[in-house]
Amino acid sequence: MDENKLQVTLHALEWEARYCKRAAGQGTGNSFLKKIDGLDADFAEALSKRGLRHGRLLEIGAGLGDQAVHYARMGFEVTATEVSGTAIVQASALASRLGVRVSFVNDNILFSRLEGVFDVIADRGCYTVLPRDFLEDYARNTARLLATEGYMLLKTDRKSEDKLAVLQRHFEVLDCFYSHYRKGYQKADESLSENAVFTVLRHRAGRCATG
Repeated sequence: MDENKLQVTLHALEWEARYCKRAAGQGTGNSFLKKIDGLDADFAEALSKRGLRHGRLLEIGAGLGDQAVHYARMGFEVTATEVSGTAIVQASALASRLGVRVSFVNDNILFSRLEGVFDVIADRGCYTVLPRDFLEDYARNTARLLATEGYMLLKTDRKSEDKLAVLQRHFEVLDCFYSHYRKGYQKADESLSENAVFTVLRHRAGRCATG
């Protein structure tokens, strides 16, 4: 295993440990591990604005599966990936309990084993927590997996706004505005500080999905 993959593996193990703590009822201090009921308004509005209600959707960093379940209920064929095996178990149980079909896959987008292309890629928090050394790996793999006419919906921490520059080498930005991360205890319509950036991206003109 080369040094980059070793670092990625250690990062994934750290994330797994946090999910294990959460499953045991221990706090982790990380907002991305909290249960979120429903779909964030910015993701829902971006899909509605573009008339997207069906097709293959990939969610990267699915966490406990709340968002993936909602996408499936909207009519998408959902593949949801997560580096944490603990989270995959919990998310699969949620989908089964609700009678919703979602394909949960233990996968790391930095050296993903996924095949085929997706009409929509959604990422609510994976890219923003990645070490900067691996942003290009993320960009290359998402470019490979996104259909030529597909859309990537991305939410990042506002403090990580400069990370978007790496993605712009592969994608064009169609929409970008300040937004927020909603915590599990906050209502969808509650007024919140703009602590995030929501971006809609697409392959650059003339660029095919395989890059």
